[in-house]
Amino acid sequence: MKRADLDLYRHKSKTDYYIQHGRRRWEDLFPSAQYFLEKNDLRGEKVLEVGCAGGGMYEIMTDRYGRVDYTGVDISPAEIRHARKAYPGARFIVCDFLRNRLRGSSFDTVCAFQIMEHQPQYRKFIAEMFRVARKRVIFNARVQYEFPTVVDLEASFLYYHGSGRRNYFIPFNVYELFNYFHTEELGAKKISAYGYRPPQKTSAFVCMPKTKLVAAAFCIEKYAPGEKVERRGGRAEFAERRWCEYDIQLPGFSLADI
Repeated sequence: MKRADLDLYRHKSKTDYYIQHGRRRWEDLFPSAQYFLEKNDLRGEKVLEVGCAGGGMYEIMTDRYGRVDYTGVDISPAEIRHARKAYPGARFIVCDFLRNRLRGSSFDTVCAFQIMEHQPQYRKFIAEMFRVARKRVIFNARVQYEFPTVVDLEASFLYYHGSGRRNYFIPFNVYELFNYFHTEELGAKKISAYGYRPPQKTSAFVCMPKTKLVAAAFCIEKYAPGEKVERRGGRAEFAERRWCEYDIQLPGFSLADI
């Protein structure tokens, strides 16, 4: 990220909000974040949360799973200082995730909530999540079906907390994301998605009808290291390819359309 973008995530209005009002209870999570945390038992796993803010997800996970080897990374030193004091049983790192020094496959699960839509380099961000994950990657995002993914700070944005500055708000094209998940570098074995039409409009300015947006979550499980996948294409008989398992529960989406 550019330095100006990093400074935005350190702005006092943002850090104060997440220190004082950040998620600490299961009820604080959006349904899109709850869904795959319910579907997967992370008890005893090594978990990395990217964009951990004040660290409250550690409290949520320990309440739910009993024990989890949790690491949180965030770009905000103030939020990481708070998290270290509040949750001494976890590990917290000040880190620009796109420039992290974490070892590959060093965490069972890597997750990110409410931050993907702010990542203009989202493919690199997702690739890094896959690189450091051993079993699975979980994240949520706003998606839609009819328009290209929009990464344009003058066409789709929101004013970020009390900073008075714009931040990216990226409405992802779900088919584009779906295609990217199939690239061989990611090694996806099962692609699961869950979503719903949010009851309230987003505060963002978007270059499409807000009613078209879906609050979605994704859980992508990885092939084990060394597990071979035969990938073929170029002829009509390969159109019904099944390199992955699918569990897609998104309103208005059909696997027959891909």
